[in-house]
Amino acid sequence: MANKLQDAFDNIQAEPQLIESTRQFLSNERQKKTRRTARPAFGKVVATACMILLLTTGIGGYFWTQEAVSYVSIDVNPSIELALNRLDRVVSVKAFNAEGVEVLNGLSLKGKSYMRAIDVIVESEAMGAYLAEGEELVFTVAAREERQDELKSGVESCAGQLGHKSQSVSVDMETASQAHGCEISPGKYYAWQQLKQYDDTVTVDACRDMSMTQLHDLISEHEKDHGHEESHAEEQDQMEERSHAKEEEHVEERSHTEEKEHVEEGNRVEQQNFVEQERSAEEESHFEPEADPEENHAGNGHKKKNSHRQNQGHR
Repeated sequence: MANKLQDAFDNIQAEPQLIESTRQFLSNERQKKTRRTARPAFGKVVATACMILLLTTGIGGYFWTQEAVSYVSIDVNPSIELALNRLDRVVSVKAFNAEGVEVLNGLSLKGKSYMRAIDVIVESEAMGAYLAEGEELVFTVAAREERQDELKSGVESCAGQLGHKSQSVSVDMETASQAHGCEISPGKYYAWQQLKQYDDTVTVDACRDMSMTQLHDLISEHEKDHGHEESHAEEQDQMEERSHAKEEEHVEERSHTEEKEHVEEGNRVEQQNFVEQERSAEEESHFEPEADPEENHAGNGHKKKNSHRQNQGHR
């Protein structure tokens, strides 16, 4: 059985640390107990070892230990990317410019946790030469949404202990894929996306050769200019609003004045009509003909004669 296990370990294509720890574990278990009492426990150990073999060899082992599922890019002017597996271990390292190649020269990072790899890179002598100039250190995490916060928190915790000016951002995996297609780190690609909002003449190739400080300075200048333009436009809008308000106030005042004049004119016309009616009535009363006294006397005499004739006939 021991020989079979030894042969199995020799064929494992996994991290040396994992193979050694598993071998040591099995050896300790064999030494703890006698053959009679150890058989049941040893059977469990063998089962555990078999599961480890399945995870670290063949298709299953590849997906768990070799497939890159997230990325952390480290950008100053040197531009470096760590590819991580599901256990947040480094499975590959890539430099996107000559400065990055210089920093990675002689560093052993594969198999390390991403936080340890960051420490090694940032504290290296080659990287120190760039950071000594006060350049900005930018970490960019590219991962599935459910993993972004945890990885970003780990990066920030690591960066906080390094004592360098730094910042961290998160991007989705699609952005990382687009960056890889342009042969640029996700960090510089994200900065280029921000910059092209203000200046669409800036190319990805131009950003590849810039430091993060240069890129961020350009972005800040455009944001400042854009802010002035927005402020001027806002001030212009406010002036137009005030002018419009004054115009509306003038129109309203003029309308009120016209309405008042219309009412006063109506009252004046009505009063004038009333005066003319009074005057007309007075004139009609003044020119009405009076009855003639002689006609009244003759009429009375005629009435008396008719009355005397009627009395005679009655008799």
